[in-house]
Amino acid sequence: MKRSEINATIKKMEALMEECRFKLPPYFSFTPDEWAEKNHEYDEIRECELGWDVTDYGEGKFDTLGFALITIRNGNVHNPKHNKPYAEKIMMCDSGQVSPMHYHANKLEDIINRGGNDIVFTFYNADKTKVHRTEDGRKYIGFGTFFNAILQGYVVTFFYYLVCKLGAPEVLWQKLVTVVIGLLVGGIGLAMYQNAKAGASPYDSLSMILCDRSHKSYFGCRMLTDLICAVICFASGGIVNVGTVASVLLMGPVADIINRKFVSRIIKDDAEVHGRYRPNYWTV
Repeated sequence: MKRSEINATIKKMEALMEECRFKLPPYFSFTPDEWAEKNHEYDEIRECELGWDVTDYGEGKFDTLGFALITIRNGNVHNPKHNKPYAEKIMMCDSGQVSPMHYHANKLEDIINRGGNDIVFTFYNADKTKVHRTEDGRKYIGFGTFFNAILQGYVVTFFYYLVCKLGAPEVLWQKLVTVVIGLLVGGIGLAMYQNAKAGASPYDSLSMILCDRSHKSYFGCRMLTDLICAVICFASGGIVNVGTVASVLLMGPVADIINRKFVSRIIKDDAEVHGRYRPNYWTV
């Protein structure tokens, strides 16, 4: 990049910071002569490479492939004096810009969208395991949580009375067919609404949280929570029958298979990092 392009980008980012009322530390405006006068009290800034980064990645296409970044705080795993495992950075991505893939071998990041526009990320684990993401500190709380808590009882009651109007199954094979249909419909619904990532019901969140914390399979965690609830139901004098056992043993596996084979292939949220509508910035 030409020096004039870099300077123009820095001025544009400074103006955006001013617009968003984000005050930059004084050392970001030091001139080379001022830096030459600074002593060891500024060594951490030098050794952890704090400051400006403006790059087109050597491709000469900054408008579409480029990034402007400010590092405010950073650690250095190779330097015991600066062993903090996290960084605080401010990044500006213009409309239509993309940043290519990169990785951190050792880093913690909180990504905060401060500019108010859309930013989209793609995350991968190096070992191809599932990426666990937390948004605003609560991964499974959303408007879907409240829809489930408030409306699910009404929906279940409506269809219960509808099935009863059509005629409740009397013989064993009719009951088994009804249970199988219910498990399939429930598994499809469970996989679809959980993949929408709009919030899970309080009960469904238990197995998902257990899956995250234990790193075990979802269907195993689902079977465990269903089994615990079935035991509580039985101990409290509730009705436990073939449908209960089928739900405990099959609801988790059915939902997991439908999710992996079908729903997760339809509902995707992967995309490259980019900004839209106007220059956006965020901090990590």
